Amino acid sequence: NDVKNTIISELVSRYLNSTDAGINDEMKKRNAQYYMGSEKISTNPNNPTFSYMHINCSDDSSETALKIIFDKLSAIKTPQGDVLENLKQSMIMDFDDDLENSIDLNTMTGISAFSQNGDYLTDYKKIVKSITPEDIENYIANYLDVSKAAISVVHPDVTEDKINENYKKAQQLSFRGASRKPINTNKTEETVLNNNYKIAFSESKNNNTPFMINLYYDIPENVNPAALHILDRIYSKGTQNCTEKEFLKFQEDNNITVEANLSQGNLTVNGHSSADNFKLSADKAIELIKQPRITDDEVEEEIEKLKELLSRYDNSSHDLYESYESKNNPYFDSIPEIIEGLKTLTTNDVRDLHNYIIQNSKGTVTVNIPEGGNGIKNDAVKSFSDLPEVRPYEYKLEKIYTQNEKPVILTEARNVSQADISQTYKFQTDGSIKSRVIAQLMNSILSSSDSIGLFNSLREQDHLAYRVNSNLDYSGDCGEVSLHILTSTDNKDTGNTSYENVERSITGFNRQINKLVNSEYNNEDLETAKRKLKANLLDKESVYSRLGSISHAQYLDESLDYENKVFEIIDSITREDIDALSSQVFANKPVYSIVASQDTLDYNENFLNGLN
Repeated sequence: NDVKNTIISELVSRYLNSTDAGINDEMKKRNAQYYMGSEKISTNPNNPTFSYMHINCSDDSSETALKIIFDKLSAIKTPQGDVLENLKQSMIMDFDDDLENSIDLNTMTGISAFSQNGDYLTDYKKIVKSITPEDIENYIANYLDVSKAAISVVHPDVTEDKINENYKKAQQLSFRGASRKPINTNKTEETVLNNNYKIAFSESKNNNTPFMINLYYDIPENVNPAALHILDRIYSKGTQNCTEKEFLKFQEDNNITVEANLSQGNLTVNGHSSADNFKLSADKAIELIKQPRITDDEVEEEIEKLKELLSRYDNSSHDLYESYESKNNPYFDSIPEIIEGLKTLTTNDVRDLHNYIIQNSKGTVTVNIPEGGNGIKNDAVKSFSDLPEVRPYEYKLEKIYTQNEKPVILTEARNVSQADISQTYKFQTDGSIKSRVIAQLMNSILSSSDSIGLFNSLREQDHLAYRVNSNLDYSGDCGEVSLHILTSTDNKDTGNTSYENVERSITGFNRQINKLVNSEYNNEDLETAKRKLKANLLDKESVYSRLGSISHAQYLDESLDYENKVFEIIDSITREDIDALSSQVFANKPVYSIVASQDTLDYNENFLNGLN
């Protein structure tokens, strides 16, 4: 949605219509008419434009014509040398002609007014001359990616059998487009620093240099559960050398960002700056890791703030589950445990936990650098070598899984008009790529497939909730599939009650689970789940998504192209794989957790007691 890309679009369209691209020649052989154009999506000048290819041909040739377009676009080469210069010259010549034609001049003036930018009219020739092969290459990569195309086919007045016959012929045709992978390994590299940090670099055209520092540690035994939560808050309070306000002021003055987050087993420090200020942001992040502002005053202030926060915190059904699981899972803390821990927490407890993390962690660093930014790379190696030494990196799948011998019912009464219901199943996993892909596809089918998905069934058909879904999560060797719904039950303001929605929701959960286990979903549901997973993996347009993917690969101690391996294995997953895992997962006894009004819980007491 800018003038230069608009003009590049014209150049690319002209190129695709030329004999060098060969599309028109192929279309003429099939008596098909082809046209490429672009159109604004709305009258809002800030909204984007879409490019389109229009083909008019016989019904018998429709799939072949589409195949030609896909093949040509997938293999398109950026025009170079004389070809590019000739395209530019022809555009300039046509522009000069248009200036002498009142209709064309009005059109160009309208385009400039519509985009609220007069450059199209005043600087057209200068912009055309400035276009480089790299500009066109970027345009093709961003806007002519056939894997993101939408296809619409309007058939003539023929029978449905005839249409299906043409589609069957097309099964031999490939519409995959250019080969894409989530991670471009030509733009990544990894090494190990002298202090044992694994450091990975990802190159991009972005001049900004975000980075992620991760310290992974085993949770110490007998630690006060409140210490972690207070230390997490302390990391936002500045450092020993500057107060919270001074820390924020320094970031504002230098246009950098440094943030830290502490969770069970992981300290993450993120930084962001331009390439010019990279060393400042890196040094501040290192200072925060080495010297957080752990003082009596700061700790006491955060204790009081957290007490006040927890005093008005309302449990969700997921919180009930985590509180119950906290005795089995070291990555969960219950709210009562944290509140009790705050009563005895000392500054030394917080300082000891920080020192433990620094002395007992393994570490990774991921940095985005501008293309050709060897200077930034050298600065990063030098700066992050100043981090405290960590242990040599080794991934360990922690043994956490415990089996429920019988169903568990957790309830909490609260003055609410909706019941918050979760139904959670634990299963044991080996952490392999294939097992994770199977689980993701299984969960996608259960949550959102057309035939048996929770959304279509409980929302669209049963009208039980606005939102209903299932989630997949992992802690060590323990996987969890959690079904969740928020359904109306008790609106005392209007006098409307629907207490039976608790039973209807849980019965609906179990009905759709049984359909999954009995393999009642369609083949198309599995293919759709595969396409969605692939799309998520390929969505690496932002620097942060790429950094997150690479950092995750580092955590798993896999090669940086880990997501490429995930991508490659998706098509090999079969219905039998899905069915085997679903039978394993849902043979286990679930934990039901429900937050609802007391009247709702009383009404459903017999039903809940009878769950198995």
